[in-house]
Amino acid sequence: DHILDNGYCLVDVDGEPTLWGVWAPNKLNDDPKWQEERGLGSLEILSHLKVAARITGEVRYERVYQELIKNHGYALNTSLVASVPDMAVHDWQLMFISFYPLVILERDEELRENYLKALQLAWEKACPQESPLWSFIYGACTGKPCDQKKAIKALREMPIDFVNWEVKNSHRADLKNKLLEKPLSWIERPLHRWDKSPFVLDGGNGMQEIDQTIFLLPYWLGRHHKLID
Repeated sequence: DHILDNGYCLVDVDGEPTLWGVWAPNKLNDDPKWQEERGLGSLEILSHLKVAARITGEVRYERVYQELIKNHGYALNTSLVASVPDMAVHDWQLMFISFYPLVILERDEELRENYLKALQLAWEKACPQESPLWSFIYGACTGKPCDQKKAIKALREMPIDFVNWEVKNSHRADLKNKLLEKPLSWIERPLHRWDKSPFVLDGGNGMQEIDQTIFLLPYWLGRHHKLID
């Protein structure tokens, strides 16, 4: 309600939108400064509205959802979500966790097919990250093969004390190219959340414990959708 009452913006105490809390059509569709956020912003607000409509049953959210699709092309905008060059890793996280409820809850076949095409493009670009969370979201939404074996292997290898112990790999002779083409195994790499790059050689200091959702979210998602036996 706050977002809708404030022109599709998350407004701070100073009365101004927060840095990224903007989903307004005049920004995403018409302002060149927001061009790179057009796909992700459209996807996010459609997902939020769909979930709100499902949880509350209030017609307002479904009505606004349809208005953004019919009058402002937000469903079509989702096809741009994976087209941003060098997209930040935290945006991949925002993207996949927005796709999941939107695809699962949408009953209109034409709209759902539109979202699935956008998700397919996103998945093809995200594959090299070998994230079990991306894999299981893609598998749950599409019913297609989703690198389940790699995802399950990743969960088995992930350290479950969740302490970010110091890890160094940059001295290794077999890793001369510091820009990895694929992530190291979880046995070798520093522990990280899903909003951080998996293509890292060094990291950690042993002074923090990372929240367990990095394991629990993909694990229970996979179990719920029978992607894990």
